[in-house]
Amino acid sequence: MVEETPGEAYCMLGMLYEPGLPGYDDLKRAVEYFQKAIDCGNTGCAFYLARVYAAHMEELGCSPGETRNLLEQAEPVNPCGQLYSLLAPLCEALEDYTAAMGYYRKWHRLDPEDADCCMGLARNYAMGRGGEAGFRDCPALLPEGRQSGRG
Repeated sequence: MVEETPGEAYCMLGMLYEPGLPGYDDLKRAVEYFQKAIDCGNTGCAFYLARVYAAHMEELGCSPGETRNLLEQAEPVNPCGQLYSLLAPLCEALEDYTAAMGYYRKWHRLDPEDADCCMGLARNYAMGRGGEAGFRDCPALLPEGRQSGRG
């Protein structure tokens, strides 16, 4: 398989070693295989590497900016709620509120019931980061977020 589709093969090997998933639980080997997959052109695998980076940032010595770049690289081929659940708060922590709000909105379109997303939107609207038009929608978002017991 490596000869025919190396990017896919390396990504699968990375998943096999990714900590927290059933497999061999070898963080450094997972990172190595995910990076090889990306180097072979599998940009969707950048999501998996970013997920490992986000969970083990200090241990791996990677920056929030590196993690964000990987997520943004993966977005065109894997625009899913899980990607935005990492990317929106990460941009917010990096104080790029315009990007964070854009990703919260994309996440909300995919999963309007997600409490973390609703609270992220409401928090940013309340801080004046989403524009006045969005702030008028904030009360409609808050009750969804409060249902989870986080509000």
